[in-house]
Amino acid sequence: MRRFATLVLAATCACSLFVDTSGDQCKTDADCTQRGGPFTSAICAAGICTLDGAPCTTNQSCIDRLGAPAVCVRPKAACVPLLSQDCTKVIGDPANDDAVIVGALFSLSGTNQSSGTARMRSVEVAANDIKQNVPGIPVAASGKARPLVVLECDAAMDVGRAATHLATELHVPAIVGPEASGDVITVSAITIPAGTMIISPSATSTAITNLQDDGLVWRTAPSDAVQALALLDQVSQVEQKYRADNATPAGTSLSAAFLYLNDAYGLGLYNAVSSAATFNGKPFGDPANAGALLALQYDPKPADLAPEVAQTLAAKTRPALVVGLGSTEVVTKYLTPLEQGWGASTRPLYLFSDAVHKPELLAAAADDALRKRVRGTIPASPSSTAFNGFILKYVGAFGAAPQVFGMAGAYDAMFLMTYGIATAPRQPITGAALAAGFARLVSGSKLEVGGANLSTGFQILATSGGTFNLEGASGPLDFDVRTGEAPSNIDVWCIAKDGTGAPVFVSSGRFYDATRGQMSGTFDPVACLAQ
Repeated sequence: MRRFATLVLAATCACSLFVDTSGDQCKTDADCTQRGGPFTSAICAAGICTLDGAPCTTNQSCIDRLGAPAVCVRPKAACVPLLSQDCTKVIGDPANDDAVIVGALFSLSGTNQSSGTARMRSVEVAANDIKQNVPGIPVAASGKARPLVVLECDAAMDVGRAATHLATELHVPAIVGPEASGDVITVSAITIPAGTMIISPSATSTAITNLQDDGLVWRTAPSDAVQALALLDQVSQVEQKYRADNATPAGTSLSAAFLYLNDAYGLGLYNAVSSAATFNGKPFGDPANAGALLALQYDPKPADLAPEVAQTLAAKTRPALVVGLGSTEVVTKYLTPLEQGWGASTRPLYLFSDAVHKPELLAAAADDALRKRVRGTIPASPSSTAFNGFILKYVGAFGAAPQVFGMAGAYDAMFLMTYGIATAPRQPITGAALAAGFARLVSGSKLEVGGANLSTGFQILATSGGTFNLEGASGPLDFDVRTGEAPSNIDVWCIAKDGTGAPVFVSSGRFYDATRGQMSGTFDPVACLAQ
């Protein structure tokens, strides 16, 4: 359980509520009463020991008692603080007893701070868009409005602790995030028993598809089973480019290095690509390719990747292709020192997966020679009115919008939750109720996400059997309601220059077409300024 380090009520206080500030407080009432003293008549409510002599009746009464944002958690009528070590910002007014409180869980510190902050800001853009256009979310069959409140939490410090606060202490019906596949799997073990839904905008591991999740794990990002197809296509295309650029005949054997994160995301992509890719005209597993594949596995949150850099530089045959299947650390702790230590020999071409599509890579690509040797894959965000509208709102709120995968998906997730809440009965609003509501968002006439369309969507859902097909800023949200996943095109990106000469991610023209189930288009070196 989390620790309320800032909440201390003196024994002489004329308050009717006493909250223990120690960690791991309770699982049962007996855990509280056995403490004795002021806890003799305490109950365990949402993991917190609180006196049952003065149950709360309103959120405002809890705010008044605790002197901080708090809610009255039912059915035990216990005051629970909203803020915690990991959850430090509230968007909206929790004093309203009709408020629906949801969580947002992204990395706001550490290695992935830049991308996590962009996704969290996208949640804020959606929350503001909703607030500006409707007074609240209508209660099914009554018309009373429920304001939306978002509690922002940092996934980087202790994602399980943050999820516990949201799901088992506050009993929120849904959480947007977390972003990493491994974190989704970790958090789901907490949220599923609590009945809380999670909607990740960027977790792509194939392991998530088959989670026994009671319909409570959703994502606006596609499975890596699809992204792997685009990566496979590019392994062979990058090999061909290397041979052409360096006049290397087909009979000359090349080597490749795979740097991959030891979690559901990295392992899933590595296994899918390395087991099926063709290199030197043969599968990697063919005896003819013995020694051609350098596999470099690393654990999450590494202090550095110096051993992996050293292994790459010490390889008998320096790799012609380096594939990075991780996150920001692939750039900051591997790519940069690798390039610095490479020396005069012919440098490799790089192929990266979506989680390396980060501002840190653009910063590294200020080196023009490196920029021309980098490409990767990412679920495509189409140029649509919904996407363009989201970007305009983001820019209006925060300035230039970073090119981070999952931003549009985080914005979409907020609207999915909002419509799901609109279909739920007044109390309780549960993850299961939201999932049932999502089934009404995948058929009928198209309706784009965005605050301007909320009233129309609410009116449709207020009619018996009313449905519409929600079109997201991240693309069509044509969910398979059995898996909580939607198909997506996968774009092959490269790095060009904008009008100021700064590196910028652009589409290469090559992509996996989810509708046709095959690769389409041609990699355009002119558009990528690769020549």
